[in-house]
Amino acid sequence: MGVQPGIVGICEVAREAYPDPTAADEAHKGYDPKGAAGPDGEPRWSAVDVRMVQPYFAAVYRSDPSLCPQCQPSSSRTQVRLAKF
Repeated sequence: MGVQPGIVGICEVAREAYPDPTAADEAHKGYDPKGAAGPDGEPRWSAVDVRMVQPYFAAVYRSDPSLCPQCQPSSSRTQVRLAKF
């Protein structure tokens, strides 16, 4: 059984966006075979460093819409890659 993604607290951005170093690393599961840079030369993937501000007593899971209605899929949101702590 895999790990169920959930929200475990409130974080803040500790470092602004920078090119994701895992996108160009073939040994990493975040590797992008299309290349780390897009056709315009700009990074295809970005990363940010985050810092925990306030941990929650219990995790909030996306599968429970009553606990986290704002976590439900929406066409107005974009796809993101999340880091594991």
